[in-house]
Amino acid sequence: MLFWIKSVFRHPACRWFVLIASLVFIVGFGVIGFGRGGPFGRQYDMRFLYVAGRAWLAGLNAYSPFVADQMSYGLPETQRIYDFAYPPQIAPIVMILGAFSWQRARHALILLHFISCGALAWWCVGLLRQEVTHKWETLHQGMWWYVPALVIGNPFTAEALWMGQTSTIVGAAIVGGWYYYKRQQWLVSGFLWAIATIKPHLCILLLLWLVLERQWRILGAMVGGITILASIPIKVSGIPGIVIDWVSAVMVYKEQPFNELGWYGKMYLQNAIYAISDYWTDGNGLALPNLMPLAVVFIVALWWFRDRFLLNDILGIALALTFSFGFGNYYDLVILVILVPLFWRHVCDSLAQTLMALFLFVGLSFAIFLPRLFDFPHVVLVLLQLRVFLILGSASWLSYLSCKQTKYLKQNRIVRA
Repeated sequence: MLFWIKSVFRHPACRWFVLIASLVFIVGFGVIGFGRGGPFGRQYDMRFLYVAGRAWLAGLNAYSPFVADQMSYGLPETQRIYDFAYPPQIAPIVMILGAFSWQRARHALILLHFISCGALAWWCVGLLRQEVTHKWETLHQGMWWYVPALVIGNPFTAEALWMGQTSTIVGAAIVGGWYYYKRQQWLVSGFLWAIATIKPHLCILLLLWLVLERQWRILGAMVGGITILASIPIKVSGIPGIVIDWVSAVMVYKEQPFNELGWYGKMYLQNAIYAISDYWTDGNGLALPNLMPLAVVFIVALWWFRDRFLLNDILGIALALTFSFGFGNYYDLVILVILVPLFWRHVCDSLAQTLMALFLFVGLSFAIFLPRLFDFPHVVLVLLQLRVFLILGSASWLSYLSCKQTKYLKQNRIVRA
């Protein structure tokens, strides 16, 4: 049966159909907004990026709510408090948006998303082909074509695009930074990590890995890249001033209702435990402390036993741990599409394992995408918090497959790339 399925999917017509279908999907659900309702979406979160870009272009402090009021003329009305909390290295992106009219800025962000999707797909395929495995021949039989289709045409990518978020840009920068780290092209890797730090909470574990690996040239290039990207905000407020302004903005952002424990859009174990226990105990939810220190312990242990893992798999494991124990919103899950090529390499010649991987992917897709299209009862939204355990399961399974693959390569004396 697996042979028959593969023979169908290896046909060029099928590959082109799936790739075109993925593009249709992201345009329909990410740009046009098919089936979507409510006040959110259609680049809703882009508003504050646009206002910040206008402020920095005018030589003003983008973190000041008073400046934001001045820069909000001509924009759609909103009741949401100004909570722009990105670090200053996002300045070039938001200034590009702020240089256009509102409508053209929306189009510019859509274009930037598509460029990032293309880069993310390219680097995902690059990572897939970068590491030698005993399934290399299977991967070379045209099946890797489906990796860019799954990267581009999945609900997470569409969600980040629809919300006007920067998660796709960050995801591309993280995967690209890792890709060039493995190739030891430290300058381009460091600059991509600098871009990735516009959402520092999503790459903190990977940066810890680089520290443990003593990749000082990459980290130095990253610091230099951050300085260059943040040069205009630094010019406006000075280094001490910009740090104080940013930290103050983060404090304001953390106080927003959508950052409270129990909000269904948060993606980490602490929130899932609170939301589920709060519902079943009628308001007495279990509020655990943040579990990021536990993730740090796991990364250190992963580094200690690094010889037992494929290097690229560590990227996926670290990102899954970030979402499980650290921080993240549902639209940030676009970054986890890196799991597609990583699992693909391991399960491509096993029907049972392929179906298991498909179950994980569909389960996460359902838990993220469908609640945005329909009005589900509150109990359903609470139970969907179990998606965190799917991510934890993915990290555990990928760890097992990676160790198994490494053991095979060592036993057969196959040199890893």
